[in-house]
Amino acid sequence: MALHSSSKVILFRGSSSDEDSGAKDKYTELLQNDHESVESIPVLEHRYLLTPENTDQIVHARPGYSALIFTSKNAVKALAQAASQWIEQTSCETNDGDKAAREEAWTRFLQLPVFVVGKATASACRSLLYSSDRSADIRGQDTGKATAMLPQILEFCRDE
Repeated sequence: MALHSSSKVILFRGSSSDEDSGAKDKYTELLQNDHESVESIPVLEHRYLLTPENTDQIVHARPGYSALIFTSKNAVKALAQAASQWIEQTSCETNDGDKAAREEAWTRFLQLPVFVVGKATASACRSLLYSSDRSADIRGQDTGKATAMLPQILEFCRDE
């Protein structure tokens, strides 16, 4: 498409805090190739609902879980943020009274297999949940969508 001097577009999107830090804005970059002006207007933002208290309950229910399933990078970010707060907290009623015990419980929790939708979600898991000294059993990164991942989950559950 040829660039027109009066060609302007408005890009309605999530807030800038929802974007990956440091990543180039692909939409704006592509649109600027064909339009004189691209105005980006944030129209929504994510608010994580998972709390340190929820995380405590989830981590301690671990023996009842067979796997973790993440359908987005934001789901991974929410768990990582809540888990970090849970591990660092000092004043909340939790099953584990000290930081070392919470870190140990978190490490055990992360030994579960993880199913993800796509490479970006897998990458978020590796960078936000697993340190270099923790191995990750991440599956489904080549699926790209939940319906493609579902057969892998069902097969895993049958084998459990």
